[in-house]
Amino acid sequence: MIKNKCKIDKELFITNFGSINFFVVLNVFFHSADRKLSLPNKIKIRQFIQDIFKEEKIELKRVDYIFCSDEYLLDINKRFLNHNFFTDTITFDLSDTKTMVEGEIYISADRDSFQ
Repeated sequence: MIKNKCKIDKELFITNFGSINFFVVLNVFFHSADRKLSLPNKIKIRQFIQDIFKEEKIELKRVDYIFCSDEYLLDINKRFLNHNFFTDTITFDLSDTKTMVEGEIYISADRDSFQ
């Protein structure tokens, strides 16, 4: 059995199987804003998201999923969207062009069952 050694260097995922190196550009990231959150199966979820973009023939530059509390998301809703109410998600399209997707998705861990 060959042991798999992995490291993440910024946006480049380097994995080594024996003497063969594989380089994969990472473009799906998961973060916790104001609370610790364990997201199981990150690798499978990342691959699923990337597969959706491939199937739809849309180039994915980068997408960040940020898990946070209701209060954190309410503050974003007030500051950036001028809304004074709770919500479960807020998305920001940061794309420079219409041919490549880049964005942030804020998800309330209080409203969704990730805990």
